[in-house]
Amino acid sequence: MATAGRPYAVYFHGHDATAHVRKRPTAYAELIASGAGLLTNSRYMRSLLLNLGAPEDRIGIVPYAASGDLASIREVPALESRRLLTIARLVPKKGLDDSLRAFAVAQSALCGSWRYQVVGDGPLLDELRSLAGSLGISHLVEFSGFLSRQATLAALRNASLFVLASKTAASGDTEGTPVAILEAACLGLPVISTVHGGIAETLPVDARDRGYLVGEGDVAALAAGIIDLAGSVERRREWGDRCRAFNYARHSLDAHVATLVSALARLAKPPIWK
Repeated sequence: MATAGRPYAVYFHGHDATAHVRKRPTAYAELIASGAGLLTNSRYMRSLLLNLGAPEDRIGIVPYAASGDLASIREVPALESRRLLTIARLVPKKGLDDSLRAFAVAQSALCGSWRYQVVGDGPLLDELRSLAGSLGISHLVEFSGFLSRQATLAALRNASLFVLASKTAASGDTEGTPVAILEAACLGLPVISTVHGGIAETLPVDARDRGYLVGEGDVAALAAGIIDLAGSVERRREWGDRCRAFNYARHSLDAHVATLVSALARLAKPPIWK
């Protein structure tokens, strides 16, 4: 591999440092040995690179940024709409089966008064539709498929609560930092998610204590969080404001660019291939 002697850094996301390494444990051995800079999006992903033998002083954390087009949106989401929202590719690591089950469990309190919109497409669509039917909630769940950017923003603005029940797939594939959470939070949507990948780093530090950050696969805890936030517009607004402030400080476009430039200046070096 030639890089013309230029400073060089490689950014690791989710799949490339999880499922890919599970298939090829030495996939990045030559890259790590070359001395090239290594960047990633969270402390969790940094720990995976350390486990692969990357030197601690060669890894930089550059958190993702939410899309810049969100900065111009000032109106608050429709927190009284009674709409639960997930935006995700319909694949195992997104945990849609768990969030559907949690929504079904939550009907003991919601009594059919909320709707659940799932935005995204993927290989599990038919399976998830069948699951919603078997849980008796198909009349409350809307699978919207892939939407345009404008329509996706409209779904965010019309939602009252965002949920993403991410978990480790059987293949070993995990999340790094789900951008959908950043975008929901930056608009002021209250977020419920799981202790998985770098997700804990996207929410205020007391999210777990409040029951809004739960263990992977813990359907009962996920349902309890949904019931808690669904039961009070004031709680939704307070938590949504907290999520928004936290994400603007850490995941704004300006914060991302400043961190990236600093990390490249510190870590990017011409690699030495042996």
